[in-house]
Amino acid sequence: MRDVQFCKTCDFRLPLCVRSDREFCGKRCRVWWYRHPGVKRLDFSPGEDIPSRRRRGEPKTLSEALLLLAMERARADELEAAAKLAQTSEGILRNQLTTLRDEISEERTKNAMLRQELENERRKHAL
Repeated sequence: MRDVQFCKTCDFRLPLCVRSDREFCGKRCRVWWYRHPGVKRLDFSPGEDIPSRRRRGEPKTLSEALLLLAMERARADELEAAAKLAQTSEGILRNQLTTLRDEISEERTKNAMLRQELENERRKHAL
């Protein structure tokens, strides 16, 4: 029968289905052991992951949070103003495009009428 194995860090009993040379119950215990050799871990339940470190940008105090909120709101206002400006310039360009399309269609109809008149003149002179 196999010997009962325990985690070197937290003394959590390892299941029998794991490898016979396994020493730790999870990644967190293994990292703890390499950082604190010979020290038993009592602060966390066995096998859990190491708590994630504070991400950059997360405020530590309420005043920092309010300052970051004000900065983000100002940035949002700037982005909204830029979007409105882009939307109005796009609208102006669309209006110009429709004007040009209307002019092109008028010129095409005039061109078609002139071609038809020219064709009629050619027929009159040919006969």
